[in-house]
Amino acid sequence: MFDANGKFIKSWGREFKGSAHGLHIRKEGSTEFLYLCDTKRALVVKTTLDGEEVFTLGYPKESKPYNKPGADGKPIKYSPTNLAIAPNGDIYVGDGYGSSYVNRYNRTPLAARGKKRGNSSARTASAWTSAARSLSLP
Repeated sequence: MFDANGKFIKSWGREFKGSAHGLHIRKEGSTEFLYLCDTKRALVVKTTLDGEEVFTLGYPKESKPYNKPGADGKPIKYSPTNLAIAPNGDIYVGDGYGSSYVNRYNRTPLAARGKKRGNSSARTASAWTSAARSLSLP
């Protein structure tokens, strides 16, 4: 972290070395949080700006594409690369280095939905953001 003059203040997050992806800062009430994807550990993590973990989202086993084994009998690959947060709080996670699905997590209850590659214009769900507007999905 750096101050407004560019002076180094501190760092945190050794566990993310070489794998932090898709950083997103979001103000919730009067507090700012950092959301990020960890491509090596296959996690989405929400932290305070001081690095205190608030929650994590792991392998999306609730989502149909991920809740059954692949052709090799193993779970399909999941490697989240980016995320966007809709105005209503839903979190969209792009599995850009895994199986190219976009998973949607609702605030309550937590659930995931995916779109398979080929069913949308995105070949790799890697870098994107949300617009501050209403989203209507099935």
